[in-house]
Amino acid sequence: MYTARHDITAILIFAMVLPLGSTSCSDKDEPAPPVKGERFIAFTNPETREAVTTQSIREFEVWAFTDPYNKKIMSGIDVRRTGLNSWSYSPVTQWPDGEVDFYAVSPVGMNVDINLPYSHSLQFPAGDGTTDLLVSVKMNARQSDGHIRLNFCHTLARVTTEISTPLTDTEVRVKRISVVDVGTDGRYNIPLSTTVKDDPSDEVTAAWEIWNMSGSRFNLFFDESSHLTVSSEPYWPEGKAEFFLPVRFNPLGTDGGYVNGSAIEVAYQLYDKATGTQLWPKGTTHPFMLAKDLPGWGAVYFSLLDKTPDGRWYAGREYHYKISINGEATPPGARSIDENFVTVTTSTY
Repeated sequence: MYTARHDITAILIFAMVLPLGSTSCSDKDEPAPPVKGERFIAFTNPETREAVTTQSIREFEVWAFTDPYNKKIMSGIDVRRTGLNSWSYSPVTQWPDGEVDFYAVSPVGMNVDINLPYSHSLQFPAGDGTTDLLVSVKMNARQSDGHIRLNFCHTLARVTTEISTPLTDTEVRVKRISVVDVGTDGRYNIPLSTTVKDDPSDEVTAAWEIWNMSGSRFNLFFDESSHLTVSSEPYWPEGKAEFFLPVRFNPLGTDGGYVNGSAIEVAYQLYDKATGTQLWPKGTTHPFMLAKDLPGWGAVYFSLLDKTPDGRWYAGREYHYKISINGEATPPGARSIDENFVTVTTSTY
């Protein structure tokens, strides 16, 4: 059985087809009462969750097949919110005789390949890291089952960060916080078994094939016109990349004058508060510690392989990285007394 630890659900309920095949929905919390006619498949609200709530989710896409003949009765049907607790789709689908298998994806518009009876998959470009990808499978459903519950699992890892400094006489200016050399594209192989809750996320993670790791950059924070002045009070960037392919990290190293490997990169500068003099980077700064695409800015790299439990991200897990800028950056492998550091905590989301 395909399982997941996450809790967004959609419930399919049995209502009736209205004349001319239209549907009627209520703006109240309860679904509209059934009307006499032939039975069809209808949807009600997903339950609340953190990253996508009942109030924010607007639509999902559904495929449905009869079993054992795999006759397609719903093909990429867009189910949209039309009210507080009302959803609609077209064309209306009647319950057939026998069992039905459901496959659902949110958001809509994903590149889904349904190839019954052998396999189903979706190709996913990570893009800018702002898309949270959810998938649900419900096998062998019958009209007599009553309310049919779709449990959506998170197929990606969620990454958040905060940054601070203990320095009091030095001004820390941050231009950008990024994750580099992590997955940009992959294929998720949708299991042919029902998704249920409360199980480790390694099964979901194992369903991914990651195609590309090197050369990627996702910005968790980037002030293109100015900078962030960091203090002892942690700053939490928002609105940038957040959702990532669940990858196993590459080691941090240097090659051809560049730092490479899976890392959190922080581009920053240090200034003397009393005199306004720039302290770092300076003319003697190691080339590895310069942000190549941001002239005048230095960079520190934190190895994701070393800092993250198991050296990887898992689907359905949130990784919160706490960054502390304590002074000048040093090349990978070097150590200093005032070394910058990062810690990570994990949880489900």
